[in-house]
Amino acid sequence: MTIGETIFSAFLQALFQQLMSPGVISGFLKLFGGENLPKTIKKCKDQLTVMETLLRSAEQKQIDDEVVRPLKADLQDIALDLEDILDELATQAHVYELEKIHQEDDNQLNTTNHVSHLLGSSANHMVKNIIGRAAESVSTLFNPIASISSRLDGITERLHDLQLLLQFSGLSAIHAMPQQTHQAESSHRSRETSSLLDHDPDLVEMQDDIIEKCKGLPLAVKTLAGLLKSTGDKRQRQEILDSNLWSQKGDLLPALMLSYRHLPPHLKNIFAYMSITPKDERFSEEFSVLQWMAQGFLTENKTSRMEDIGHNYFLDLVSRSLIEKDHGDLFIMHDLIHDLAQWAAGDLCCIVGPGNMPRDLKRTRHLCITKYSSDGTFGNQLSGSQLRTFRMFDDIPNIEILDFLQKFQYIRFLDLDSDLIEELSECIAGLKQLRFLSIRAGKIKVLPKSISTLFNLQTLNLEECDNLEEVPHVGFLVKLRHLCIIENTSLKEMPLGMGRLTSLQTLDKFVLGANGVSRISELRNLNYLHGKLAILGLENVTSVKDAEEAQLHKKYGLEELNLQWHEVDDGMQDEIDENTISGVLEQLKPHTSIKKCKLKGYMGLTLPAWLGDVSFKNMVHIKLVNCMRCERLPPLGQLPLLTYLRVEGMEGIKHVGEELYGAPDRSSVPFKALRGLFFMKMKNWEKWVHSPVDNNRAFPCLEDLLVEYCESLQGDLPPHMPSLKTLTIKCCKDLSISLPSLPLLEELKVHRCRVLSTTADVIFCSKMMNLSYISEIVGFHGYFPHLCGELHVIGCHFLSTIEQIPTTFRQVKIGRCNELKSVEFEISTSSSCLEKLEVGDCKSLVAITKIPLTLRDLEVAFCKKLEVVEFQKVDYSSASDEVASISIQDSLSSLTPSPQAPSQLAYLIKLTIFESHSLVSLPPSLLLPALKQLEFCDCRNMEGSCADSAEFLSLPSSVSELHISGFQNLTSFVGDFTFLKTLSLKNCPKFCYFSETGCLPRNLHELTIHDRANIEKPIRDWGLHLLTSLQHL
Repeated sequence: MTIGETIFSAFLQALFQQLMSPGVISGFLKLFGGENLPKTIKKCKDQLTVMETLLRSAEQKQIDDEVVRPLKADLQDIALDLEDILDELATQAHVYELEKIHQEDDNQLNTTNHVSHLLGSSANHMVKNIIGRAAESVSTLFNPIASISSRLDGITERLHDLQLLLQFSGLSAIHAMPQQTHQAESSHRSRETSSLLDHDPDLVEMQDDIIEKCKGLPLAVKTLAGLLKSTGDKRQRQEILDSNLWSQKGDLLPALMLSYRHLPPHLKNIFAYMSITPKDERFSEEFSVLQWMAQGFLTENKTSRMEDIGHNYFLDLVSRSLIEKDHGDLFIMHDLIHDLAQWAAGDLCCIVGPGNMPRDLKRTRHLCITKYSSDGTFGNQLSGSQLRTFRMFDDIPNIEILDFLQKFQYIRFLDLDSDLIEELSECIAGLKQLRFLSIRAGKIKVLPKSISTLFNLQTLNLEECDNLEEVPHVGFLVKLRHLCIIENTSLKEMPLGMGRLTSLQTLDKFVLGANGVSRISELRNLNYLHGKLAILGLENVTSVKDAEEAQLHKKYGLEELNLQWHEVDDGMQDEIDENTISGVLEQLKPHTSIKKCKLKGYMGLTLPAWLGDVSFKNMVHIKLVNCMRCERLPPLGQLPLLTYLRVEGMEGIKHVGEELYGAPDRSSVPFKALRGLFFMKMKNWEKWVHSPVDNNRAFPCLEDLLVEYCESLQGDLPPHMPSLKTLTIKCCKDLSISLPSLPLLEELKVHRCRVLSTTADVIFCSKMMNLSYISEIVGFHGYFPHLCGELHVIGCHFLSTIEQIPTTFRQVKIGRCNELKSVEFEISTSSSCLEKLEVGDCKSLVAITKIPLTLRDLEVAFCKKLEVVEFQKVDYSSASDEVASISIQDSLSSLTPSPQAPSQLAYLIKLTIFESHSLVSLPPSLLLPALKQLEFCDCRNMEGSCADSAEFLSLPSSVSELHISGFQNLTSFVGDFTFLKTLSLKNCPKFCYFSETGCLPRNLHELTIHDRANIEKPIRDWGLHLLTSLQHL
């Protein structure tokens, strides 16, 4: 127990309240002769309260911590043990109550008709066995009142001994200070920490003092600022800055200590518990809240769920900078903050891992194992029953550690993560206090039947059990709130008893089996479901009445609904009439609060009327996938907030028109909020009808339009898309596209369509234009002022020339254009942006001309007829449009050096040329001062000369990587190899020596020479022994 922390958790206080009030527990005690137990428990509570107040007062008066701290630990242990006893008592009372209710049902109703109707006749026998075993543990195996009474006597004795120690230490004379109460602050403060002091004049005034106190450390400043913002009173803020903690020496920063000291008590417990999370582990808010709920840190009230209370607590910790946003939905705790949490938790929390093998776990209540020593010494320490949290991340070689689980009788949170776990023992039934069970084991196929008796279970997480096929009866896990199932589940059907889980709030998947054991009507009373729900196997629902009984329209907490049908044989499909198929879906109408809806595999002819109803005013996201027989789309255009629509695999649709936009209304705009529209794999879609341009106001906010694999589609695109940023047309072989004016377009991707044209005077495409395998491109002669990203032209065989390519592009890629003979860039009066040029597999290409000298990366591959590569010339005396040519002729003689001023590619860092058989040499007038990577492959007619000492290529000193292969005539090359680190020579049969000195470059890291090299000198003469940096040979 640390400063300001209370030993009474929210859960323990709730148990006290239940004991003192009429209800299940008090009735259970009276039945077994335990009427006096509440008085004993109240006496223990009163004694704990007095001692807690005395110790807190002593701590605040700075009495010797060596005296106070052990007493605090003893007091906390007593409180935790008392909580365990009361939790066990409440569990036993709950089990007995379930048995009584079941017996009353049997007396009032015909058991066969009642239970068999809900669960099946075999399930009735299972139900009685489960409850019978649980009730037997209450009434036959031992007397729960006698056991609890004797253990309470032990608590009383320990309290008496502790009181004597307090008196002996002189602490009982200290006047008790009133416990400061804290109100839970609002959780809606700004999460931004970069401007924590803004908009608060008092904090701005204290800014210099804050920075001085924190010695400029950003984390300390951020944490202290978060604390001061949560303290509205100026006097209290000044007291924090004047605290004597600033002068105390220790391993923890004073700012962090103050931040913890001023936390409300409920956040103190939670923050200390978070030390069980290993450093650097990313965690989600949802996982953290479920942890806290399992430990009893959150209690539900009439107005707020435990999950909502936990959400507020989490945001409070974030606003105080004790938790930080990492990426996506994940968070992280800074190492120094984690150290603070470990200090606050003391011996109660322990993480076992490399370099941290504890000697004593007697006080540990929360244990996390990241690495495990299998020498047996550590396992012996796990025999204690006091653990409440057990997390295991390691694939433990000797999985015998699981044998200790049955001894963790008070465990509340159990997280098992190991690919070595193949099954769980039935002994898990002994973990009666278990609230959270997470099993992340891909090899498990069946869960033990005894899980059915874990009556306190709140969360069952099976999200990483890929091969799980069967879950036992769950009907008596009446406190279960979260059942998490992996997305691509192997479950064949839902377990028996789902309809009884009326507290359930998370149900990711509901799987309907072919044999009808799990029925969709079991969803009837699960009205507290939140988040998302996917119902799989709807082809097994053959009764409209069953679908109606599911009453999805009452699940007001659901935000996402996913309805899926699996493929069935044609014969089975014929057995179900169209009215039943469509009627089932019509009855699965969700509550109008739904935000996302997906239908997949639906085989009806018509979609439900509710899907496009304007009452679904919160709908933002719709997916219609593989609804093969549907012939019309619903009026989705009238949904006011719809932002995403995906229509895929709907082969029955041939026409899309006004039925999609909704009833004409001059006052409304169809799809007024839509930002993403995707049509995919609609092979029979022929026509997309649009309103005339003058009257067409649809899609005012559309940013992303994709049409792909719509092979029969003809016609044109919507004429009015003023906000469009990305347009993708793919594999629509009959489609002729005429681009309207798209002023905000960033990416244009057109692949395998008939004709691409435009009537716009100005083409806007700021990031990428990708044109591939188009039969004809018409009208792209306009003005291109905003093309500054990438241009890809692939497989456009009709092109014979590409002229006036804007140099505003950073990258240009041209490939597989079989008829292309020439490529020419425009000569711009402004500066060029071109950095990378790739030309490949253009069989007829002869010339590439007017390449800007801003080029950094040039790659030419498989252009066997290429003869001319021409760069724009730099005229050092005046501005000029002349160019210096590199003439690549099909000749064995080198190009005669040009008398003109040399051409300098000042920014070129990479030059790659493949299979250019006509290329003889590069001119000496070409300067490459920044070149780092040079690669030639199979340029078979390029030659170096050994006899006449002519140079193959005078390499600039900047080259660090050189790859040459397939040079039949290469004998040598010379140059300054100071920075050369990688050298590769392949298939150069006439190669004789490396340089004028004959030695290898001294700084080589990698050297590769193979395939017919004709090396004349012995290996030692290469200077191989001098290559002290060589790593790969």
